[in-house]
Amino acid sequence: MKDKERLIAPLTGSGASPYGAINHGVTVVTHHQQHHRTPTASDDDEGKEGQHCHPHRREPQEKHQHHHPQEVPDEQQAKPRPRLCGVVCVQVPAFLFFVSYFNFMPLTQYYMTDRLYKELGVPNVTGGCSDEEAGGGSSSGLADRIQDQVSTYTMVLGFVTNFPAVLPALFMGSLSDRFGRKAVLYLVVVGVSIRMTITALVFHFSWRVEYLYIGGVVEGLTGSFGSFLMSTYAIVADVTKDRQARRGLQIALTEAATMLGNSAGSVLSGYWLKLGYVPPVLFSVGLQVVVLVFFIVLIPETVTRSGETTPINCSVLLRSVRVFLQRGRRCFLLTCLVVFFLGIFSVAGNVMILLLYLLNFPFCWSEVHISAYNGVNTVISWIIVLSVTAWLGKRVADDTFALAGAMSATAGFILQGLSKSDLLMYLAAGASLLSRMTWPMMRTMMSKRVDAHEQGAVFAGIAVIEMLGTTAGSVISPFIYKASLGHVHGLPFLCFAAVEVVVALCLISLIVRRKRHATNQMKQRGRAVHVQHE
Repeated sequence: MKDKERLIAPLTGSGASPYGAINHGVTVVTHHQQHHRTPTASDDDEGKEGQHCHPHRREPQEKHQHHHPQEVPDEQQAKPRPRLCGVVCVQVPAFLFFVSYFNFMPLTQYYMTDRLYKELGVPNVTGGCSDEEAGGGSSSGLADRIQDQVSTYTMVLGFVTNFPAVLPALFMGSLSDRFGRKAVLYLVVVGVSIRMTITALVFHFSWRVEYLYIGGVVEGLTGSFGSFLMSTYAIVADVTKDRQARRGLQIALTEAATMLGNSAGSVLSGYWLKLGYVPPVLFSVGLQVVVLVFFIVLIPETVTRSGETTPINCSVLLRSVRVFLQRGRRCFLLTCLVVFFLGIFSVAGNVMILLLYLLNFPFCWSEVHISAYNGVNTVISWIIVLSVTAWLGKRVADDTFALAGAMSATAGFILQGLSKSDLLMYLAAGASLLSRMTWPMMRTMMSKRVDAHEQGAVFAGIAVIEMLGTTAGSVISPFIYKASLGHVHGLPFLCFAAVEVVVALCLISLIVRRKRHATNQMKQRGRAVHVQHE
């Protein structure tokens, strides 16, 4: 009886999971069921020690019944979760959010380029090239000057949007573990909508482009897309039970939904421009309203208030930091964060300058051509990534998938940097088809390594790194691009390839460490069996 009391005691103390009752998908493991439970691979997930126990929900009609919880893996004991269809539901508004966001994002560069050409008295533009360049001439000093100014504007706009979003993301992650995920999503959608409205006013009334920075600051202070992703992935972690396979696949599906939204938005942006700059922005605002209604009406809250009375102060901010510094997992998680930062840096930098690179000499692509290129590449890439993940997910480790993505990204950036013709750009897109495999695998690896009540904190840390990487990429890459004008236009992409090589080396170190740990475990088990036989 004392043994049972010692087991139940931690389950009723202040360390209880903040996740409350959800009215579907409830699973309670009783003392009787313990004898019939089949061990799973996740019981020894990555050799993690000191798993925390969490309370199970007790319905009012069960208050006179005695359930004896037992020590089960985090994914089985953390809390009753909604049905897995909740994940599919959250992927729908995630897709719509990024359709809206990336339908809106390229408009600023298109608008600035077009406006500068007109202000300089060169209104007739094919893509981003003057008529002389589009006809086969060389890059002019005028085009280089316009590219220089546009890259400066986009660099400042990226900084004032992404950097202010770092601090809100740290707070929002830990607070979402206590008060729920949906409040964060509401705040982000409202902030993005305000920025889009300000941008539409600048476009319509031809205000100074510096007014665009106001909208960027508003979006940043409300969390930006980083906090949106943080809450979305935390919801996925809340409702997925199987750490070894299901969570990785569902995170990959959610990542695919966001990237396909990116692709669809980019394609729509190119076609919308035929109607002017204001209609596509208003369309994006309308989609944000749809996303907000979807979350309010159709997405259940996966976390209920924990009853925790700790005041909201700097300790909340530090919680998202401490989760990465606990002994036994610190080296692993920090290495994952370095990989994530470097990968996001190269991706954000590529997004920032690729449009300018293709608009101008020697490519002189039109907006529609660029949109189609990005859209088709993204769709094919995610079809391949999801197929490979679903097919090999139970036989190939997450870090191996991530390494394949880094190697694919390296090959794509090298070809991009060396491109002087359309053919090489298409080959670069083909070489990078697996590059998008790295991000969902890194999210999955970090999520698996922490307890259920730390999911919001860990995804907040990831969101901060994502915003910092995006800020660094959007600020540094225009500087490199400006320095390369008139010399080696593909230099930024070669720099991104070098960054991906570092990413690959970090992932190789994780793979070596994992295999060494598995070998040591096998030796310990062999010695234990030998002692038993003696």
